[in-house]
Amino acid sequence: MKIEGNEPNVESVAAQRMDRVSTDRAKQAHSAVTSQGSDRVQVSGDAALADKARRLADETPDIRNGLVERMRAKLAAGELGKDAERLAEKIIDAMLGP
Repeated sequence: MKIEGNEPNVESVAAQRMDRVSTDRAKQAHSAVTSQGSDRVQVSGDAALADKARRLADETPDIRNGLVERMRAKLAAGELGKDAERLAEKIIDAMLGP
């Protein structure tokens, strides 16, 4: 028997883990400061970068209206979708990276 739709949303799981890590670190920092008064918590550069990336992703809109409008205009002008093979090559190149 195969169960469909049982795959976790990777972005959602990652965001939950980052929230959990941030919350745990904040609790640890608070308890360290309140219990001894002189302890300090220093977050690694990677953790700080991950937190910044998560905050920026949260602030970025899901739909970029300006891009959608430009693509609609190109589609209406016949500039988009004329060469499927070229489009496929560009998609493959983008996925393979620089």
